[in-house]
Amino acid sequence: MKRYSILGISLRDYTAREALKQIDRFLNGGAMNTVACVTVQNLTETAKQDAVKELIENTDMTLCAEAEILEAAGIASMGRIHEIREQTVLRECLRKTAKRGGSVFFLGDTQKEAQTLEEAMLKLCSDIRVAGCAGYDFFDRLPEQLMNALNEAAPQIIFSRMSWPQDLELMHQCSRFLNAMLWIAMPEKDFYHPAKASVAEKIRNMIFRKKVNKYNSGKTD
Repeated sequence: MKRYSILGISLRDYTAREALKQIDRFLNGGAMNTVACVTVQNLTETAKQDAVKELIENTDMTLCAEAEILEAAGIASMGRIHEIREQTVLRECLRKTAKRGGSVFFLGDTQKEAQTLEEAMLKLCSDIRVAGCAGYDFFDRLPEQLMNALNEAAPQIIFSRMSWPQDLELMHQCSRFLNAMLWIAMPEKDFYHPAKASVAEKIRNMIFRKKVNKYNSGKTD
């Protein structure tokens, strides 16, 4: 595990092997743990929001969803880039959960978005047992109603993909009251069909690197 900082946000990077070992420990623990998959866009927005920055830093484990983050931090390796682009941690987490008979719950902003997440995850692991799939809007966006439904469904892992930083905030707000062992906040963009970066993404990544370099230069001035 390597500690690093981007735009003043303290993060930890795990190799796939390290992350999977940590997830196993979480699943065998006595309380729910939290995992956030961070993207370039997430970190760019979070740099301006101290409250969200604190939530990320207090999350039990952060997973880098885009190799550009590690490249900007100067700690990228070919092995880590490959693991990120192949979604190695996610694939193996699903496979292991399915193998031991665990179940998962898919949560989105809306029912349609939750179903889209479910479809994508089932393409990664068709054997996974689904305890539930719902949009937050179904619960009138009330945390108490959501927590009741999650505890009734009794999944081992909750996967969410919602507008940032809503699921991060919800994950921390609900964690003490849930019986699930793990909540993983997924990146907003489609992660199942990796393609070559679009022109817009290339521009976004270039701007991100410039911001990181400018921030780092300001620290050393």
